[in-house]
Amino acid sequence: SIETYLLYHTRHTKVVEPFLSEYQAKQSYKDATNPDRVAVLTPDMRRVRAKQQEIAMQRAIDAAEERRKKLAEEKLRKRVKSPEEERWERL
Repeated sequence: SIETYLLYHTRHTKVVEPFLSEYQAKQSYKDATNPDRVAVLTPDMRRVRAKQQEIAMQRAIDAAEERRKKLAEEKLRKRVKSPEEERWERL
């Protein structure tokens, strides 16, 4: 019935959830500070960080190249042609 559900839900949210949350936080901290696990993670973290740096560097190079291209196109578009150049284009 609805009363049973409400009673269960109230007990669960007031008693069980805080206990579970605290237990999970303790377990997470215990795992995160485990020296055996951290020793294995350190080389992996270095490898992942190096890969991230490589990707970021490539993106920066690509972005700089794109900026140069756009600047060159804009410069060419805004350039005022001399009357002589205009005459040659018409021919």
